[in-house]
Amino acid sequence: MARNKFKILDTTVRLISDRGFSQISVDDILRESNVQKSNFYYHFRTKEDLAIAVLDEMMQKVDEEIWQGILQDKSLSPKQRLDKLIEKLVSDFETAGGKIGDPFGNLISEVNSHDERFQVKVNDYFIRYSSFLEGVIHEGIEEDEFHQSLIPREAAEAILSQIQGAYLLSKAYQDPGALRRNIEFLINVISV
Repeated sequence: MARNKFKILDTTVRLISDRGFSQISVDDILRESNVQKSNFYYHFRTKEDLAIAVLDEMMQKVDEEIWQGILQDKSLSPKQRLDKLIEKLVSDFETAGGKIGDPFGNLISEVNSHDERFQVKVNDYFIRYSSFLEGVIHEGIEEDEFHQSLIPREAAEAILSQIQGAYLLSKAYQDPGALRRNIEFLINVISV
């Protein structure tokens, strides 16, 4: 049964990336994953329950690849970590053909935000992301890589906002370079 759950989650993440959450149905997921409907409903009562499980899966991936894998990499200076973050985000965006941005940013615009479970997951994601960025900014100030006048929390939220907005521009322009330019601009503004 766990294998079917993994197939459902994996397929859903892929379909969300390709089409968006609101554009896929349970039947689409079942057809693409080759899982029976009874197996779907064994693991998930509703499509919204699946969305919560997908958020958990995506959060784990972001934690491993970005928060721990890049922002907590003490072998790199704070500025190098932000540069590596930009490279990762741009690379992922280009690999996906410019179709996807931040999956949490995408989902929050599609899924009913009145579902408290969903809202808690999304809030946790943005709070954690901002917290990791805040730590990098704080270290960068201490190491004289970033301006001393910065307030780490505000700078972290500005970077996170810039990332979300840069994804939208890149999708609108169909230009991954817009993602890089906009994030690099802000990193350059805060750098000494």
